[in-house]
Amino acid sequence: NPIVLGILNAFGVPSSRHIIYSAAKTYVAERLYIPAVPVYDTQHGLYHRFRRLIGVKYKPPPERRSIIYFSRNTATRKVTNEGELLSALRLWAKERGLGEEVTVFARQTTLEDTIRALSDAKLMIGAHGGAMYNSMLVPKHTAIIEFAPLKQTYHTICRSASVLGHWYWMFPWHGVGHSTPRESLNIRLLKTYFAAAMNHMDRMHPTQDVSIARS
Repeated sequence: NPIVLGILNAFGVPSSRHIIYSAAKTYVAERLYIPAVPVYDTQHGLYHRFRRLIGVKYKPPPERRSIIYFSRNTATRKVTNEGELLSALRLWAKERGLGEEVTVFARQTTLEDTIRALSDAKLMIGAHGGAMYNSMLVPKHTAIIEFAPLKQTYHTICRSASVLGHWYWMFPWHGVGHSTPRESLNIRLLKTYFAAAMNHMDRMHPTQDVSIARS
């Protein structure tokens, strides 16, 4: 994975020391690091150091214009009315009159390209899954709406969003489990979440603050 390799390089682990794991091989190492959920203070420091090392830059929310939707290409938790959802998002963004644009995230080939593609994110939205971990690469104070299956609720994105200084809304996906193949979304209900997320950001970071700061 070029994104993972880019992160390792940013952490000072050159490609000459990368070992691609294979279950058919036996490995011997001097040290073994096992991922775990640390206490909040430790996690907070590590997350922000990680973002500094890989080059995530802050951009005030009023200067951002992207509403990024993460579509799922896998067999589970696929939104069946995705076309209707995207049309609604674009209409709501247009009605706000702030020049915001809805884009479907396209997977990038390098870590640098991924960070660049997410640098203008004001809102990221999508179903629970690996793509939502891109919340670690968007600027601080990004609004996040995650379609979460209530049968198997996970708090990983919510927890990392809190540590990173984002604003998080969990959109309840009733009747959907982690392995549910396909399901539609309640667009009318989603609009209330969209409005709450964007209005909250507008209150926390009024557009006029940017012009005042620059004058």
